[in-house]
Amino acid sequence: MDDCCLTLPASRRGVLRSLALGGGASLLLARPAFAGHCDVLLLSCMDYRLLDDLASFMASRGYQGNYDHVILAGASLGVLTTRMPDWGRTFWQHLDAAIQLHQIK
Repeated sequence: MDDCCLTLPASRRGVLRSLALGGGASLLLARPAFAGHCDVLLLSCMDYRLLDDLASFMASRGYQGNYDHVILAGASLGVLTTRMPDWGRTFWQHLDAAIQLHQIK
């Protein structure tokens, strides 16, 4: 296997077990907490077909490498749905973390 590839357990429980044992800690820390600041937080849908277009859109507006990215199914609908209230709570917690860690505007 290449150094760039990572195999995750197939089940959610397996992923959580791996994270708890430290096997996936690098997934949680893509950037160190002292990374400085970025300008914005981008909330997008989880649809994999949008990722390249989103990156191009952000770069065209001068934000390449200068944004935190939160991905939720349905994007803002995922935040506001009453069917999955934890998704909204998670988004607001991510927003708070982005403000505290990266001083997003």
